[in-house]
Amino acid sequence: MLIRLVHAIGASFDEILAPSVNPDDDEVTDRIKQLITQCSRRDQELILGLIDKMLDVKEEKQ
Repeated sequence: MLIRLVHAIGASFDEILAPSVNPDDDEVTDRIKQLITQCSRRDQELILGLIDKMLDVKEEKQ
């Protein structure tokens, strides 16, 4: 039952069993977490690649 509930809300067991208090979490982060679970594995990998590239470019500019 717990497994189904965790999957239904799009969370991980880590989030449920040991939630972290992160002051930077906001609506955008929560929305991204919610939406990413609806994407295919391939789409998730593409999004991850995009984020990695964005951070690389940001780091290069600094």
